[in-house]
Amino acid sequence: IPFDYQLVAGGSLIDKARSELAYKFLKSEMNRLFWIDSDIAWKPEAFLRVLALTSKMPIVGAAYPAKTGPNTEFMLSIDGNRLEANEWGCLQIGGMGLGFTCVARKVIEQLAEGARRVKNDMGERVAMIFRTGVEGDAYVGEDMNFFRDASKLGYDCHVDPQIAIDLVGHRRGDDPGLGV
Repeated sequence: IPFDYQLVAGGSLIDKARSELAYKFLKSEMNRLFWIDSDIAWKPEAFLRVLALTSKMPIVGAAYPAKTGPNTEFMLSIDGNRLEANEWGCLQIGGMGLGFTCVARKVIEQLAEGARRVKNDMGERVAMIFRTGVEGDAYVGEDMNFFRDASKLGYDCHVDPQIAIDLVGHRRGDDPGLGV
């Protein structure tokens, strides 16, 4: 499997970092963009399964617990979808955390076509595919906005509930001296 990897270290603006990485991806010959956040614990089999599933569905990922306290909560948006497994065992959802998600090139290309462009540190005009925002009294992260934008273009988001991944590090409410 030919691959390339890009890292962004020290960037505090996740929407800017993701958009910059998507820009670099579009300049490449690669046909899949696989997001793996640095705090995700995963196994090679999970990576290969999600990668293979994107040959059938353009956006596939795995859910992982949010860092929101002692109770296990997952960053998933059901958005009225009936949770019925498709022929590959995946569920259609409204969105999820992007931390372990693979996206087909055509999705990124179409999102970039309609996105606002800003200059990066090199003076290149980068499509701001990822953005944060506020709706009503709620904050909407770059991941959920990504899935909303992809959905508007006709793409469905799928999660594979068979894949077990986890977060590394502290969750809110944990005793920072104990670790997770």
